[in-house]
Amino acid sequence: MPFQSARLGLHFEIVTLAATEDSSRSFLMTKQILKSSQNCDACNNPMVLSPCAASKSADLYIWKCGRPCKRTKNIRTGSVLSGSNLPFQHFLLLIYYFSSKSLTNVEISAYTGISEKSVG
Repeated sequence: MPFQSARLGLHFEIVTLAATEDSSRSFLMTKQILKSSQNCDACNNPMVLSPCAASKSADLYIWKCGRPCKRTKNIRTGSVLSGSNLPFQHFLLLIYYFSSKSLTNVEISAYTGISEKSVG
């Protein structure tokens, strides 16, 4: 078994956090990996996190300015995930597995379902 028993509790906690995109997004916002607030670039007013269609953002949420300018921003803007299409669930699992330092990239790929090329 690749995990020491002391790490098993943490493993299950991470798997629980990464159970859905919503729980993963919320966790990443709580830890400030994703911004929990944004201001509009055009009018500098606070933006609101709003659900959106999958055709607009794979994350199903965008930042929207409530003012007349109606600008939007991707929720990944200004984060380490900016420009990445990696689902939040996979990001959390990758960070956890990389930090364990006891797994190979092949094992991480098998556990997450992410290709070895992307993991490596």
